[in-house]
Amino acid sequence: MKKLYLDVETTGFNSKKDALIQIAFIVVIDGRIEKQFSTKVRPFPTDRINKSTLDWHGITEEEVMEYPAPRDAFNDLVVALETHVDPANPNDKYDMLAYNSPFDEGFMKSFFIKIDDPYYGSWFKNPSTCILKKARKVLSPLKKYMKDQKLLTVAKTLGIDVDEERLHEAMYDTNIAMQVDNLLDDKDLIQTLIKYYEEKNAQAYNEKYRRKVSNPQ
Repeated sequence: MKKLYLDVETTGFNSKKDALIQIAFIVVIDGRIEKQFSTKVRPFPTDRINKSTLDWHGITEEEVMEYPAPRDAFNDLVVALETHVDPANPNDKYDMLAYNSPFDEGFMKSFFIKIDDPYYGSWFKNPSTCILKKARKVLSPLKKYMKDQKLLTVAKTLGIDVDEERLHEAMYDTNIAMQVDNLLDDKDLIQTLIKYYEEKNAQAYNEKYRRKVSNPQ
């Protein structure tokens, strides 16, 4: 299996109207990292650029407009993809995985459309794998202990050390998502986490009950 972990950064949530400004992926074959790729992408002239989103990324519109032109970024992307997949072979494709795959895959498909390349399906199997969906299923016993199921929260729940200042860098997020995916397959770890959180919650409840009894209102 040729796994391709993907993350994209954008100027909004609408893949047709907003810009794709970063692409990163990691290729894993038989459990080994075989390829890492990252590029920035200048918005297309018709793309919408949301200043508040750029502020959130910590970049300016002037900086974004200095990114590689879409065609140059696309050509680099294709060269990177070709290292492990033959697009002329219909049986040779990547299994794409992303934390929120409908979002990431949607922007990738739109990028191919905007660049006028109809061969997206030559590279990737359909459907892609959504790591968030997997996390919701595997960590369902812990849902009541988690404030949300964003990448940061899930990663920390699994014991991954996350540099929050680097979140929303495409390659960094790709790496975190890959670690999350791998740990979700560790059944012993998941059972240990479930036991830990249940015991921690029970202890907190007992302490609260004891305080209530010793200090009645």
